[in-house]
Amino acid sequence: MSEHGSLLSGNFCLSRVNSQCKSTSKGIDFANRSQIAVTTIALGEIVDGAQLTIFDVDYALNDFADFVRVTGTRDGSTTVIPVLTNGVSNYVIGNAAYGDAGSAETSANGNVIVTFDEPIDSIEIEYGNHSMAPADPDGQAIQMAGQISVCTPVADLQVTKSSMVISDPVLGQNASAFAIPGARLRYCILVENSCSATATQLALSDVIPASLVYAPGTMKSGADCTSAAEPEDDDASDGGETDTVTASYAAGEVTMAISSLASTQTMAVTFEADLN
Repeated sequence: MSEHGSLLSGNFCLSRVNSQCKSTSKGIDFANRSQIAVTTIALGEIVDGAQLTIFDVDYALNDFADFVRVTGTRDGSTTVIPVLTNGVSNYVIGNAAYGDAGSAETSANGNVIVTFDEPIDSIEIEYGNHSMAPADPDGQAIQMAGQISVCTPVADLQVTKSSMVISDPVLGQNASAFAIPGARLRYCILVENSCSATATQLALSDVIPASLVYAPGTMKSGADCTSAAEPEDDDASDGGETDTVTASYAAGEVTMAISSLASTQTMAVTFEADLN
């Protein structure tokens, strides 16, 4: 049987945004050793790592035997296993801690430090008893430090510009076309976010050299250079568009504005220009 418990008091907060953090206590009288209370902490975004402390994971003869298991998730599907560091009154196997000695409420002996070394956006804490507890455990409690220290997520952007000749005055539109006067070239600007954080309010620009003349109405956007097919008009308003990209051309310069680019996401804008 699994009992999904709720937090009894206090609240969690992230150390990077709020120093007025409170601890959260969970006190439960389980009916048997099989019952588990589950607490889920949603961080709101993917962070590169996190650490928190669980207090008072201990044991009392013929009373209770604290059991705590901690798991992280990323994107709702990827399981992330943390490193648990035990205290004097407990031991650790994998991502679970087991109380095996007594610890006073204010003692550090019952502390368990939970460290995530990989990106996560959610933490799940299971609390119950292990085999040293009696069949009907007495009331027991743990406390979880309200302050969760997190590694601030970082966006890492790579921008690549590529080009290809799509036609020339001699061969027309042809894969073998040459970059001669009158040829048309297609350019692509590709942006990739290779880290865990979502990048927002991106602005990029590309100055077209004097040897090229921008071809009006040729800008398109999409996930990559090959699939870019969403028309982008030449002005910067783009009020009627539904994608996250605004692309424009003015005074010899192509400008891209991307409202957000999630982790591992790519976005591209293509445009054409004629060679003088």
